[in-house]
Amino acid sequence: MKTFRERLRELGYIEGQNITIEYRNLEGKVERLPELAAEIVDKILEGTKPADIPVERPKKFDLVINLKAAKQIGFTVPPEVLARASRIIR
Repeated sequence: MKTFRERLRELGYIEGQNITIEYRNLEGKVERLPELAAEIVDKILEGTKPADIPVERPKKFDLVINLKAAKQIGFTVPPEVLARASRIIR
């Protein structure tokens, strides 16, 4: 997201001044994707220009750690990182 914002600034867009970024997410439920896409399509059909539709960013991030893959490449995941994981693949 940082890179995205930097690129927007390079193009002259400043959040809160000439661009709005609306934050939403799928809440970890991929089945919500059609619902969110439909909201965007509705806005366009109601006359909103696509450029005026806010960019959306996740509010929740899931940290998934694949211990099997980490072991295969010789990487040890620190316990404090494991403690923050939403899901661990063993």
